Amino acid sequence: MKSTQPNLEHVKGAFPLVEIVLEGNITFKDLIDTIDHQYNVPYTLVKADVEYFGKNNYGNILLQLKGAKEINESAFQFFRQNKIKTKIKGYV
Repeated sequence: MKSTQPNLEHVKGAFPLVEIVLEGNITFKDLIDTIDHQYNVPYTLVKADVEYFGKNNYGNILLQLKGAKEINESAFQFFRQNKIKTKIKGYV
């Protein structure tokens, strides 16, 4: 069986699948609320494995950002400004 690598280049009509790492610096709820309400980025929550310790959240989230490239970039800028680790897993 041949192994295939994920597509890490933006493809027209495809949307980024993003792994987000929560390390206690933002809550899951605040992250989703900001993406949804402040930046108006449409998304699909693919998977979440989040632990709650008091007001701190730790774990991984897998989101498909479904906005236009410019809209999605506003979410990435938010992640960078708030030192939230992300990794683009591919485009789907």
